[in-house]
Amino acid sequence: MVADYWTDGNWSLPENLMLARPNILSILSNFAISNMDKEDLLAWKSVENGMLSIKHAYKLLMNNKTDKIFSWPWDTDVAPAHSMVCWRLLHNKLPTDDNLKIRGFSFPFVCSLCCGHMESSTHLFFECQFAKSIWNWLSSQFSCPMPIVYLQDCFLVLDKPWSSQARAVAKACIMHTLYLIWQARNQLRFDNKHTHWKSCVSKIMANAKMVGNLTKKKANDYMLSFTFLKSFDVKLNPRDTIAMIDVIWSPPLQGWIKCNIDGKVDGSLAAGGGIFRDWQASHILSFSAFFGEGSRVVEEFMATIMAIEKAMMMKWKKLWIETDCKLVVLAISNSNLVPWSLKSRWLTCWEYTLSIDFRISHIYREANFCADFLENIGFRSKSISWFSYVHKEITKDYLLDKIGTPRLRLIC
Repeated sequence: MVADYWTDGNWSLPENLMLARPNILSILSNFAISNMDKEDLLAWKSVENGMLSIKHAYKLLMNNKTDKIFSWPWDTDVAPAHSMVCWRLLHNKLPTDDNLKIRGFSFPFVCSLCCGHMESSTHLFFECQFAKSIWNWLSSQFSCPMPIVYLQDCFLVLDKPWSSQARAVAKACIMHTLYLIWQARNQLRFDNKHTHWKSCVSKIMANAKMVGNLTKKKANDYMLSFTFLKSFDVKLNPRDTIAMIDVIWSPPLQGWIKCNIDGKVDGSLAAGGGIFRDWQASHILSFSAFFGEGSRVVEEFMATIMAIEKAMMMKWKKLWIETDCKLVVLAISNSNLVPWSLKSRWLTCWEYTLSIDFRISHIYREANFCADFLENIGFRSKSISWFSYVHKEITKDYLLDKIGTPRLRLIC
């Protein structure tokens, strides 16, 4: 364990290990070790916070190749019974005659709805005349130039630029259609009750109206969505009203130092930046940093760690960190939110913040433009740079911050 070889802030390694690996100290110097009296923990390497869960273990075993199509049926706007039929159909697990034959059953295999073909999932749900009549009607409601003849056609329908409200109704219609076809087949086969396809259409329309009027999802100004929702007599949910607020950067109290930080990810590459200012809004120090490969979470924490480590070096006793990432703010009271690869450095910084006057707060991006420009400098330079002067690229926003110029932010 690490604690066995870490004493008073220094590595104490066995002599035989030092002889076998002469460069081991230089390798270990790249890792930050917290001096806090805590037990060593095993980290799950494939997860950012290092915490093992069944979900992450399953994803690792599946090589993260889980097809999103199999989670498609599950939706809060769709009845679970409808979702279950669709999910079983996607997995080919419905007890249709072709599947029962594979399991060893022996009886006349024929579609109960048309009595003209052997029953299979494809025939029952898309090729049978009963199913075709419903899909042809539904295709006209979707304004599809071609009828729905395969399950994949349903996915293409939902790829249209629907409003979120219209997409919820369209999805509910598709799910309910599959459910009613399966229900009609079972009622005829087991209860000898015949269902006319037009009665299924009436049920689909009633369910679509209920889903559309109960969902919290919003409509938009897309004409196809409008006509589709109105065909089911659905009341449109207007988008939230957009309001504007003034966002102003404010300096810290006298004697305090405020550092605004920000991070950015472009593809798999990450960078960050930060600016230290005093109570008179005067520039003290700023930095831009390129972190290499990383994620949106990692770069925000890296920028924060760099700021706190610089404060430790400068022996500042009153520090205020301001970031537009709420996760970093929450991590001060919950270290489990910190990526495992940074946790040791984070705990060292956290220990330092306990010994000084420290606060961390969230700020909107509109009042964090200086840090935003500094992170872009880090991306371009592909290096870590510290500036004792106001960089020319942030001069304008630095002066606007200094005189308290408000910026507008749109909120819903």
